[in-house]
Amino acid sequence: SIWALAIIIERFLVLQTYSVPSSALMKTLPMTDTKVIAEKLGVCSKLEPFVKTLQADQFNEVEVTSAGQAVVNDMEKHLDMLSNLARIATLMGLLGTILGMIDTFSVIAQNPSGIDMTMLAQGIWQALITTATGLIIAIPSYLALAYYRGRVNAMGDALTLIANRFLVEKTQSNQ
Repeated sequence: SIWALAIIIERFLVLQTYSVPSSALMKTLPMTDTKVIAEKLGVCSKLEPFVKTLQADQFNEVEVTSAGQAVVNDMEKHLDMLSNLARIATLMGLLGTILGMIDTFSVIAQNPSGIDMTMLAQGIWQALITTATGLIIAIPSYLALAYYRGRVNAMGDALTLIANRFLVEKTQSNQ
């Protein structure tokens, strides 16, 4: 849980540093406004390498794609670990449930003449606590993961849209 929380906080802080001004994505801007778009993107220091490849004299599609992918990769860092931790938390809760039920049935098996309700309740209590704990860790982790993946996908889409606009402008200016 501590590891998942650390990743959630770290990714929140890191992803706050990534932003594409919505005005840079406006489809109503004429294609000749790519310089304005580049200036707006330059406000976000994390996008500087991407902007530099867009503004290069020779538009190199491979370099632009690589620069955009580097941004997306940096944004995705640790998200796979968060996903795995959420899954593991769920499985650990299930494991605790099974162990609690094993304890409960072992109490029943050891006392064929009568069941001690206190011992029975203790096994069920263990099962419920571990299930709840696993879910308490997994649910916020999955919610954060979904939010962060949405942010990453939105950034990838924005960078693709911007790169396509620059490509169209460079292609038109070369004709």
